Amino acid sequence: MYNSEFPYCSPGLLSTLHARGRRLLPTLLGMSALLLLQSCSLLLDFDECATDSDCAGAGVCTEGICKPPPTEAVINIIAEDTTWTADKVYLLKDVITITSPAVLTIEPGTKVLAEKGAALVALPGARIEAVGTRQAPIVFSSAEPVGRRRAGDWGGVALIGKAKVSREDFNLRINADEQQPIVGGTDDNWNCGTIKYTRIEFGGGFVEGDNALNGLTLAGCGKETTVDYVHIHKGDDDNLEIFGGSVDIRHILLTRAGDDPFDIDTGWHGTAQFLAIQQDPVGNNSLEIGGLKEDHTAEPLTDIKIYNYTLIGGQGGGDIQRGAHIKEGARAFMSHGIIMGHHTVGVEVSDEASIQGARDGHTVVQHTLFYEVGLNGDSYFHAGASVPADPGSGDAGLDAGSEDAGGTDADTNSDPGGSEEGEYFDQVAYFTQPGFNNIFGEDPGIERPFDLTNPSWVPSATHTTGAAITPPPVAEGFDPTGVYLGAFRPGEIPWTEGWTDYPLN
Repeated sequence: MYNSEFPYCSPGLLSTLHARGRRLLPTLLGMSALLLLQSCSLLLDFDECATDSDCAGAGVCTEGICKPPPTEAVINIIAEDTTWTADKVYLLKDVITITSPAVLTIEPGTKVLAEKGAALVALPGARIEAVGTRQAPIVFSSAEPVGRRRAGDWGGVALIGKAKVSREDFNLRINADEQQPIVGGTDDNWNCGTIKYTRIEFGGGFVEGDNALNGLTLAGCGKETTVDYVHIHKGDDDNLEIFGGSVDIRHILLTRAGDDPFDIDTGWHGTAQFLAIQQDPVGNNSLEIGGLKEDHTAEPLTDIKIYNYTLIGGQGGGDIQRGAHIKEGARAFMSHGIIMGHHTVGVEVSDEASIQGARDGHTVVQHTLFYEVGLNGDSYFHAGASVPADPGSGDAGLDAGSEDAGGTDADTNSDPGGSEEGEYFDQVAYFTQPGFNNIFGEDPGIERPFDLTNPSWVPSATHTTGAAITPPPVAEGFDPTGVYLGAFRPGEIPWTEGWTDYPLN
């Protein structure tokens, strides 16, 4: 097939060579045209096709030959029900908004490319129904040629709804020249649509001026929204950001984000299960769990539950790299997890409201294996933080010059927060209490956790299974079969198989 990096390998030439290959090949091999064939050799496929499925998702079957699908430019607002099909490539030329009550349906195997500054945004009342399959995932990617694609090449995909958020008059800054979409309302069952078996690559860029999106943004989306089997790769900012709402997410893979793979704020009160994260070496926190920055008591509070998660750090890079940072009054219940490879700490709670929430038992990290965390490999938590800490600091409780603390060997008289006032909160003692059943310093047995192009995910069963691990609660919408630590069942083929990809560029 045609590849823009080899312009002399035109579709016409390739079609001719394909159709006449058996007759021309002996002659060509004896001519200087051999050089041309060698240049094109990687692009030729002499297998004939009968249907589009024979083209392995890379083209359409035309006159018995796999050919690149035609490209359709998308330049206008989508104001009526529209369907995108896999026999075309859709090119986003700008910020494309879908307005109420329109529904954009994207069929399995469809590829959507985006130019600089482009994005796809479903406004409140509109929906995106993007349902791929394991064999034919939907792909959103950069319009730049393979080899020249970079994080931030385009904006991303955003779904906006009217579920509860903690900020009044909340809008997403998308286009400086138009009225901004208002986020949130009172309907926690709000349906923003479906994103399933879908990849989103090289997003997180600016859409206009200083306004940027994330790979996937969910803002005010409710319980009827479905986000399941989604891979977001190489976003320039966050791969996934959830602003409030109550949407539940399942089977989420986030790899190589430029900032935080998963950023949560403004009162998200949903759940996640089967969450896998591999950080870029320059990335920050695997999970950034925040509330409303300007008011840490604003309701709804960020109050989430996560079961079956694997958080793999970048083994260096960013100034601060935690497994999870809980701040701004947020609360988090995390269970059945693996946290490894973060060079700062595994989990940190900071600021007065979040620390008080942990003290009251609203933040729990249990049944989690910590391995190779911190500069010395055993610095799982900072020794503590005082209450009150500075609520205006996103990193209260962290001092670059303080000593990390792991296990039960912490200096419990230290105060990494640097505050001389307030009641001391010992994070080491809290997160290592026996009732949480956390495991420290044991290798989970993942073969290639830090491989950026071909990572493995499945752990061994040695430390990730056992009678002490209870089933996730089915009454709260969790899959009760996840009776193991991490996002992947030991000894089985990972749910990422067959539909994900890890391109460098």
